[in-house]
Amino acid sequence: GPTLNRLYTDLLEPGANLRSPERGLSRRTVRYVHTILHRALGDAVRHGLLVRNPADLADPPSVKASAPRRDKVRTWTAAELSTFLRRSDAEGDRDFALWRLIASTGLRRGEAVGPRWGDVDLDAGTVTITRALTVTNHIVEISAPKTTSGSRSIALDSRTVAALIAHQAVRANERELLGIGPSALTDYVAGAADGSFLHPEAASKRFDRRAARYGLPHIGVHGLRHTWATLALRAGVHPKVVQERL
Repeated sequence: GPTLNRLYTDLLEPGANLRSPERGLSRRTVRYVHTILHRALGDAVRHGLLVRNPADLADPPSVKASAPRRDKVRTWTAAELSTFLRRSDAEGDRDFALWRLIASTGLRRGEAVGPRWGDVDLDAGTVTITRALTVTNHIVEISAPKTTSGSRSIALDSRTVAALIAHQAVRANERELLGIGPSALTDYVAGAADGSFLHPEAASKRFDRRAARYGLPHIGVHGLRHTWATLALRAGVHPKVVQERL
């Protein structure tokens, strides 16, 4: 009991949240940890490995209906977004084109890592969203885009097109050095040199680490999508257009 209570207290303290070091885990998450431990220790009792379940004596944090609601999705200011993109580009960040794509289109994470080179028309400046990479228990599944309109073509601004052209050149050079031949239209744009996809959770971790190193507020890749929406509305883009894009 006391040992588990200390664990729950530690998990609520700053530093326990690996994606946001200045924060701890939420009370709901810690409560979920308790549920899993209680079930595992209950199995141990059933199999005769323990006399009683120590989790019965623990006091996990309560999660009541009156508890504060989930934090509102955070976004960056235009200056913070500019700082991130500028530094990412200057450092030769291999994922710069991916960040630029999300920041300039508002795509979901799974949709942004889903395009293959055959879905991108650099001359026309468009990307066609035909699939999304979703994650269930850390396993990637390829599904249709999460939108009522299904597959859709999205116009890209000139800087995003330039970032994709530069990224394509880097990928071609990588493949030449590895001796695996030229890129194929089926290669994932945001993937590895061999054309395989980038795991969405890996994309999130890379983004969070880079943002933290730049001293920027934690917003996550999902927040980058909402940053686009916020800045687009402030720039005068019609709300209906922003809604349809999201």
